[in-house]
Amino acid sequence: MHKLSKFSLPKRLSVTAIGWICALSLLSAQSVYAQQNAMTDAQIADAIKALETSYPKGSIDSMTMVANVIDAADRIKADVQLWYQHSERDCYDHFFVTACLNKLRVTHVHYNDIVQRVLVEAKAFQRKHHIDELDESLRLKLAKKSAEDNTKK
Repeated sequence: MHKLSKFSLPKRLSVTAIGWICALSLLSAQSVYAQQNAMTDAQIADAIKALETSYPKGSIDSMTMVANVIDAADRIKADVQLWYQHSERDCYDHFFVTACLNKLRVTHVHYNDIVQRVLVEAKAFQRKHHIDELDESLRLKLAKKSAEDNTKK
C-alpha cells in the first residue's frame, strides 16, 4: 500500500473536487482583483499630465518638495502599473489583440518615462542637498581644527 505523506492529497479526493477547489480559488483571486479599482485611460492620462505640469524640469528646489514629489510619483507609479495590468487584460477582448497590446505598451513606457524623469530629478536634488550638507560639516570641522591649531601656537 502506498504511504501518504502529510502534505499529499488523500486518494478519495476526486478529480471533480479538485476542479471545484481550483475554480473557487480562481474566483476569489478575481474578486480581490476586482476590488482594486484601476484608473480609466483618461484618469491615468490626467494624473500623468498633472505630475508633469506640477513638476517641470528644474522646478524642484527644496527638500519638502522632494518628499512630496517622491510620494506623488510612487503613488502614480503604482496607479500606472495597476492601470496597465487592467488594460492589458482588456486587450484580450479586442479582435486585434496584438495591436492593442503594442499601443498599450508604448503608452505604458511613455507614462513610466515621465514618472521616472520626475523621480530622477527629485532624487538628484536630494543627493546634491546631502552632499552640500556633508561639505558644510567638513568645512566647519576643518575651520574648528585650524582654529584649535592656531590657539595652540
